[in-house]
Amino acid sequence: MGHSAENPGHTIENLSEQVQILTTRVEQLSDRLATIENDTILRKRSVQPQATQTHQTDNPAYDSPPALIDTKTLLPRIATVCFLLVIALSLRTITDNQIINTQAGSVLGMAYAAILILFGWRLYGKKSRLAPVFPGCGILLLFSIILETHAHYESLSTMGAYTILFIAGATIFTMSIRYRASSLICLGVPVRHQ
Repeated sequence: MGHSAENPGHTIENLSEQVQILTTRVEQLSDRLATIENDTILRKRSVQPQATQTHQTDNPAYDSPPALIDTKTLLPRIATVCFLLVIALSLRTITDNQIINTQAGSVLGMAYAAILILFGWRLYGKKSRLAPVFPGCGILLLFSIILETHAHYESLSTMGAYTILFIAGATIFTMSIRYRASSLICLGVPVRHQ
């Protein structure tokens, strides 16, 4: 009885601040990794004999092919996805263990997904390398929460589900057009199965 209910808005703000701090930290670690990789490449080039170096520069066949995956952004993005999913799974566990009721858990999950989408918009504005991760995770989480809330628990009306999906899809679509992020368009248009 002596415990006071924690303000959900305050908790969401704290989570948002923690996500921002972790995002900044992951970007810093990514920059350090890129610096280490560049130093290693420069050392390898300086060790090679001068004649071999000249021969390789003259012949384009010896140039290294472009990488299919940008390793500078891959690892930080994977780490960020894992962190975001840990938070989502924590919210799901709290709901499944009936610490909070299903409807409150659904609302909290949808709010978390919306925060991820809006935070992604902000990161796109800052041209962050982690920008695609947040709206991508947010829209996929939102789709799954709405599907389960509407179909399994039946605590969300059909009109409410379609309204939320339309607003989220329109937001993702607008973001993808504005920042020329073509991969987001695929995520923003859910496919309706018959």
